[in-house]
Amino acid sequence: MLFLNDKVTKAFKPFVRLKKNTLLISQLTLDETPLKVELFYKGELILSDELKGNQILERAYRLSKDVRGDYFLKLKFGDRYFSEAFEL
Repeated sequence: MLFLNDKVTKAFKPFVRLKKNTLLISQLTLDETPLKVELFYKGELILSDELKGNQILERAYRLSKDVRGDYFLKLKFGDRYFSEAFEL
């Protein structure tokens, strides 16, 4: 069995938290791969962003208290996709 250690990479899942009306996103990365963020409200894209940095990617988004309902968050990191649905 041949195992290529230099081809093994670790990817950490982004951490998403909603605190009142603030959406917090963070991720630990071992390389400089950007984290692409897309936020949807009622099926419509309302935010598109790309987080870049060295090892810790962090961003906070303040959502309007008056716009209540279901939100959907789509995150792309390299060739991996993560999603999160939440209600405000």
